[in-house]
Amino acid sequence: MKKKLGIIFLIFIVIFTILGCKKDNKEKVTNDFKKGEVLFNQEAGLAVLTNFMDCLKNNNFNGAKELCKDELYVDNLHKTDDELLEYKIVYSNLLGNDMKVEVMVDRSKTNKPMADLDLMKITISRLDDETYKISKIESRIIGEVFESDKKLKVSTYGNLETKTLIDLKNIPRDMYLDNKIFEISKLAIPSKEFGVVNFSLSANKVAISTYDDSYYFVGIVNLNESIQTAAGEASGEKGQNKKDKEKKDDDKKIGDKITPLDVYKDKVVKGLNFLEQDLYLIVSFKESEKGDGIKIYDIAKGKEVDADLENIFPRDKYNVNFVQKEDYNFVLEVTGIEGAQGLRQSVTGKYLLDLKRLKVSKI
Repeated sequence: MKKKLGIIFLIFIVIFTILGCKKDNKEKVTNDFKKGEVLFNQEAGLAVLTNFMDCLKNNNFNGAKELCKDELYVDNLHKTDDELLEYKIVYSNLLGNDMKVEVMVDRSKTNKPMADLDLMKITISRLDDETYKISKIESRIIGEVFESDKKLKVSTYGNLETKTLIDLKNIPRDMYLDNKIFEISKLAIPSKEFGVVNFSLSANKVAISTYDDSYYFVGIVNLNESIQTAAGEASGEKGQNKKDKEKKDDDKKIGDKITPLDVYKDKVVKGLNFLEQDLYLIVSFKESEKGDGIKIYDIAKGKEVDADLENIFPRDKYNVNFVQKEDYNFVLEVTGIEGAQGLRQSVTGKYLLDLKRLKVSKI
């Protein structure tokens, strides 16, 4: 009898020990999970990043500095002719109280055939429960496009060689005009000089412009290899003789195909913006004796999107400028042209253009 009671007593001890261990482990896991929950608010961190990049786009450098930790040296932030056009987050990762983010950025020189595709590595740190600041910024140029000897050349990060994107002599001689009903009229394409250019954020397209005394041409050049791919392969060629490479570089082509979009008369093309995963291109221009305007193109179709902006905002009365994108909605700013007859101040302001429904509404 005593032996049986001893066995029963031992069984109870073992059961209570096991249950106690499970409870301790459960409490430990629960506590660890709760601790992990408050480490970093990803939404708050991304909001800081977005605000920072938008400040850079809008040349609000004081606002950008306020989003950085005090010890981060950002005194070199100032306005240049190297305009930040668009950006895209390509990677993010949470590590304790920090979030590491990689952002692809496209920049274009004002009034010059030069553009960069940059990669910014940004760290956002959680300073306390509600305070998030940028604590580290690293940047490098992934690719560059520039003019040399009447050619647009492309160079990539870590690569000594440059490749030819397109030569002025390879610009198409003429194109059919899109008149919305049928295409029967041809117009010569100007090819005296290169104008503004810009990379797509996907790194496989470049928007280009060319001009002469009266006309501007806009088109898209597809690349036969991504700029990022070319940059990654650069290390395998470092041992090649420099003179031999320079001789071969001029024969290498990176431009694969050109899609003509439009020819402008008495207008100066000021900017080229790729939007929505390279589905659209916004062309910003200034018209002689009028003001600023934009045209939007469906890149795959090579056609202008009929948003009817010139009827809504007559070109002789209003400036229309692209501000930013919000998914398939684009924010436009409408201002009056000084001295214009029939100008209505109630029309000026910011508008949302829904490209899917081709609807314009005032914000």
